[in-house]
Formats: sequence, C-alpha cells, structure tokens
Amino acid sequence: GTSAANSGDRYAYGAPTVTSLSPNAGPAAGQNTVTIGGTNFVTGMTVRFGTTASSAVTFVSGTKITAKAPAHAAGTVGVSVTNPAGTSPSSNADLYAYGAPAVTSLNPHSGSAAGGNIVTIGGTAFVPGATVKFDSTAASAVTFVSGTRLTAKAPAHTAGAVHVQVITPAGSSAAANESVYAFGAPIVTSLSPNAGPTGAGNTVTINGHGFAPGAVVQFGGTASSSVTFVSGSQLTAKAPAHSAGSLHVQVHTAAGASASSNGNLYAYGAPVVVSLSPNHGATTGQNTVTINGSGFVPGAAVKFGSVSSTAVTFVGGGQIKAKAPARAAGSVDVRVHTPAGDSATAAGDHYTYGP
Repeated sequence: GTSAANSGDRYAYGAPTVTSLSPNAGPAAGQNTVTIGGTNFVTGMTVRFGTTASSAVTFVSGTKITAKAPAHAAGTVGVSVTNPAGTSPSSNADLYAYGAPAVTSLNPHSGSAAGGNIVTIGGTAFVPGATVKFDSTAASAVTFVSGTRLTAKAPAHTAGAVHVQVITPAGSSAAANESVYAFGAPIVTSLSPNAGPTGAGNTVTINGHGFAPGAVVQFGGTASSSVTFVSGSQLTAKAPAHSAGSLHVQVHTAAGASASSNGNLYAYGAPVVVSLSPNHGATTGQNTVTINGSGFVPGAAVKFGSVSSTAVTFVGGGQIKAKAPARAAGSVDVRVHTPAGDSATAAGDHYTYGP
C-alpha cells in the first residue's frame, strides 16, 4: 500500500525562496510571530532575521512557515530560510523592519500645491508596502527602493508646511525638521528685528509659512551666509553687509520665492528724515504729517520733540505718516526710531507748532 502524505515526508529540490512576510515589521524587542511565504520549505528549517536565528520555527506547508522574531536593533534586515539544499537568496520580499520608521531627509523639501512631483524619502526601517502621508493626505504612488529609501508622489494640498510620515506595521515615523515638506512658494509675514547695522552679522528671525529645510534667504539680492530652519513658519538668518536703506528679504525654496510685501522689509542703518509735509500745525496737534526719507520699516516710532505720535502708518521704505501730538508753540525736530537707531537732526525734520 501507499502511506498518506504528512509534514514529515516533504522533500525539497533546491534552496528555499522567500516571497512574502506578514507582518514585515515589528518591535525591536521581537517575540511577534511572522508568517513567511515562499517555496521549498521543509520541516526542521532554520530562519534568521539578519544574522540572529529565530528560536521558534513552525512548518505549515511547503510554501508557508511561521517564525518568532528575535530581538534586534532598530532597522531593516533580511529574513533568510535555510534547508539542507541551501539558503534563500536575498530580495526585497524578505526585508523585515525592527522598530517604527524614521524620516531623515526629503528631496525636494517643497513643491507645487498641485502636487504630482516625486519626493525621495531617506530614513530607516522602511519595508515594502510602507505607506506615506503628507500631513493626513496619502501619497498616491509609493515605491520601495531599499530599507533606507522610498519615493512617493506628493498629493495636492493647500499651501503651507506639513510633515511627511512613513507608516509600517511597526508604527509611524515621528515628526522632525527633516520630515517637513512645504506646498507652494513661501510667504514672509514679519521680521524681528526688521532693521540693523550696515555691517554683517545681525541675526534676523523670519516669520511666515511654507518654509522648508535648505531654504535660501536673500537680503535684497545678497544671500545670507547662515540660515537656520526652525519650523515650517520660522527661520533665522544672519544679515549680510549692505549699504544703508530699506530692502526686501526673500525666502527661496524649491517651490519658488516669497513675494515682496511690507512684512519683509528690512532697513540697513538708522533712518533718515529728508522732509515733512506739512512742516507746521496747530498746538492742538491731530493733523497728519507725511515724513519722507529712507530706512523706514513697519513698526517705526515717531517723536515730535520728546512727545511720541500715537498713530504712525507705514507707507514704504521712504515714507511714513504720523499724527502730530499736541504741544506748546515752537519748533521741534521730528525723529524716526527703528531697531537700527534714531534719525539724526537734519534741516528737513523741523516742525513748527503755532501760527
């Protein structure tokens, strides 16, 4: 007669192959059970996660076994299966990640709000089947390259900076500066301080949105030699040397350059007052005086003699308007103050109270 087939009578022609792992990621502490799909499996096989052998391997069929993952340092390793005929060759299908993934780089770090561009994601503990999200929006096309590299197509998204997340069965990557991606060109809303000396070295905090690591900052057309990424809404940059006057600070990313606005004006050197219009008024004040000159910035303060104006309106780097305060009859100097200093006394800054 013939004997019935059982697990003990399996015979494999050739070395095994690994075609799938489920799950293909888990904790660094191990102890989770991994189902391994493949070919040429027999009883008594050895399974290794990297170079560490599994302590518990169960034969299920010629195409399926289970193994308990041993503890291992975080990262991606190959799972190999060995039978008397040899060891399974390495392939993407046998990769297993210990610990949650981490994102350490993006290239590029920004793109159009319409999406569609391919972003290369560098990091650790990546595995086939990993998903990628830009904020809460899933990438439509993710390609596994290696345990340290994926590519993903950026989805459409509203303008601004978000974090890119990689998700595997072991968890999700944590938010970090390296995972920031900006949709749309950057926008600068304010500078602090927004004025400084003509020499180099003044550190300026740039606020706005759509910022990304690797952003370039220009003062006028001169690039800052030192830019630090703080977040998607803040950078710091060292101001280069420049001649006196007001100019625009621009942030450049792969998605474009910030547009000029009052919020990104920076003044080199103390302000200068050239003329007032009108240059006289009643002792009761309250009339609006147009101050012409240079080196003006938003937030500039104006004094008529020693008395501050309570209403100052920034018009441009060469003009501001201020409401004259009440004052006794006589002539006073009108001074403009910015973080770079006070305007010096000049023939054009005299304002007369009274008839």
